[in-house]
Amino acid sequence: MSRSIEYSYRVANEKYREMQRQRVRNTTQGYYRQYAERLTRMTSQGYGSYIPNEMRRLKSDLSNLNGLLATDPYRAREVSMQIGSYIRNLDTLGYAAKQKFQESENRRRQAENRRRQAEYEERQRQQRQAEYEARQAENNARVAETTQEFYERYRERYDSMLQYGFEDYIPQEMQRLKSDLDRIEGLLQSNPFEAKTLSLEVGNYIREMNFKANTARQKFEREEAKRIQAQKEAQMQEREHISQLYFDLISQISDSIVINFAVSDLQELESKIDSGEISDENIVRKSFEQIVATAEAKADEWKKETINANSRRDTLEQIEEAQDRLKASKIEDEEKAAEFTKKMQQLREELENGMLDSSMIESEISKIEDEVGETLITEEVRRETVRAIVKELRSQEFIVETPQVKASDGKNYVKIVAKRPSGKRVICQVNLNGKIAYKFDNYEGMTCLKDIEQFNVDLERIYSIKLSDERVIWSNPDRLIKDAEQLPSNEGRNING
Repeated sequence: MSRSIEYSYRVANEKYREMQRQRVRNTTQGYYRQYAERLTRMTSQGYGSYIPNEMRRLKSDLSNLNGLLATDPYRAREVSMQIGSYIRNLDTLGYAAKQKFQESENRRRQAENRRRQAEYEERQRQQRQAEYEARQAENNARVAETTQEFYERYRERYDSMLQYGFEDYIPQEMQRLKSDLDRIEGLLQSNPFEAKTLSLEVGNYIREMNFKANTARQKFEREEAKRIQAQKEAQMQEREHISQLYFDLISQISDSIVINFAVSDLQELESKIDSGEISDENIVRKSFEQIVATAEAKADEWKKETINANSRRDTLEQIEEAQDRLKASKIEDEEKAAEFTKKMQQLREELENGMLDSSMIESEISKIEDEVGETLITEEVRRETVRAIVKELRSQEFIVETPQVKASDGKNYVKIVAKRPSGKRVICQVNLNGKIAYKFDNYEGMTCLKDIEQFNVDLERIYSIKLSDERVIWSNPDRLIKDAEQLPSNEGRNING
């Protein structure tokens, strides 16, 4: 073989190897472009957030493959084959990871929504509790203000009694009055309703104290003056044993009123003793006993007449005070207010005509004031029910007209009218006897049932108004009326008027 032929062979062989490298490079470069496009697509789908390690590995391998294409096509082909062995699973792996992430995110969002709903319901509950406490505080403030006025009046009378020294004549009554006034003062802030009850008790007995104390003081002063004078005369004149007996017997009389009625007869007996007309101890004792017996009978009769006269006057004052409290209560039901006023006036007339005694009058006043209290509580409950119904209808996108107080067949009720732009209308009637009547009309077919169901459920769940004793009346397929008895919620709430 000549040299020139051998050289030509080597050149052809080298060209063949270069063609092989170029073919491998071109093939591998085609795979590289496919893998790069797939990387771009998976990146746009956000797989980097779901399979970050695999995506970083693919980017690194593609970068290495791109560098080897120019320098070592065969090594590049090996790297391409390695990429091809796992890139087929990346789509499935990334999709599965994305689905799992989205499911986890959905669960997180659902949990967040439940948390927000729970927080909203708790805020609603706290708001209702705050409104209830505000109403209770308002009631307490109203009762406390009224009771405070009576307390100050009674305290002034007590201080006046102290200045007149009533403690010396009616100590037990004065101690009781002081104790009750101190209790009222302490209860005005902590429990105004209990303070009111105690104030009424004080008002019942404080009127008699002036009479008792003044009478006891006057009689005591006269008795004391006579006793001292008798003692001085006895000491100065050194009377005999019979005179001493006379004064001893007088000192045994403890009732100053009896002494007042016996004083003229006792003076006559004393005169007979001083003149010597009576000198027998037995006669003195017998005469004294007769005088005291007669005086006691007169004193008993005088006490009864005086007590009756003062009792009538005090009872009349009590009726006037009850009438003032009735006026201050501001009852919305004008017929009820007129009824209570008429009863008070009738009691006054019966007292003036002697048809009822003081004890019966006090009992009747207490009954009337109990009825007034129940009426005030019933009206307060109805106001709360009206507020709840108005809020609920507005929450259902009704336009609510201003509630109006109506009267029909001698009964008082509140009428609520609400409308939607579509023409649907709701008319509610809230009575004082715990009855709610409502009418949903201008609905097509049975579509009103959905609004009625939401209305009933929200009244109980949000506003704590329970509906019972349901009575449904169908006048036509588009109308119904439902009556329900309103009951307070079982959350320890009591409405006191």
